[in-house]
Amino acid sequence: MVNLNEYCSLCREVLADKKNSHIIPKFLSKDLFTTPNAKHAVEINRDGSTRKLQSTAKLDYLFCNECEHRFEMLETKVSKTFQKLKVFENYPSDFVVKQLGVQTYLELSINPSIFTLFIYSLIFRCSISHHKVNQPFKLPVFVEDQLRKYILTSTLENSISIQNLEGDAQPSYHYCIIKPERKFIEFQGMYVTSQLNENIYMIVVNDFLLFFYLNDSIDEVLRQFSNKNTDMINIAIADDKRWLELNKSIVQKMLTGV
Repeated sequence: MVNLNEYCSLCREVLADKKNSHIIPKFLSKDLFTTPNAKHAVEINRDGSTRKLQSTAKLDYLFCNECEHRFEMLETKVSKTFQKLKVFENYPSDFVVKQLGVQTYLELSINPSIFTLFIYSLIFRCSISHHKVNQPFKLPVFVEDQLRKYILTSTLENSISIQNLEGDAQPSYHYCIIKPERKFIEFQGMYVTSQLNENIYMIVVNDFLLFFYLNDSIDEVLRQFSNKNTDMINIAIADDKRWLELNKSIVQKMLTGV
């Protein structure tokens, strides 16, 4: 009987020998630790206590080196897209600004299958992490294993498309991403992972907010920007006031549970 505490959490066949695996890639979170006045972030606990942090959650012996390399290759492919998103107006060939009613959103030029695989890799890693910051985030076993198998059997083909070695279709889930219209110097952002209810999960990291849904219970407004089975990745843009109010409500929920 394989002891999953000793073997890689992705392949489950090789001993987990990799140290310092980031649950959230550094390129997504590094701005949290580069404020104008300090080179650290502050962890706030529900009891009001705080402590300084130099990086987001890292864990030893979660993956083997080969599986860790899978994540690294995928992150390399999408990292430039996320970096450009911060100043998307400077990259008109990568992002098309569109309007749906009063809501502004972006269409990304990146291959949607590659982008979605990366999102699923974030969801999977947060779910299997036993770090305290990820404890409120746990997928049902069958969903976690579905994502694990798809990540494990998918390979990047010439860094352009994805081939699944077992011929499995990409798992189909609603997910939405929201980003602020501009970068706030006075508010660098935060890192939160949470399960909002039995069907909705949330990851907030720096200036990106991700909602992931297990079923069709997505809000009708966000449904218009869902990336489930889409030919083009969409990212909704929140105006300054809405973004700050959204972040305040998340902090309140995390501290009070209300």
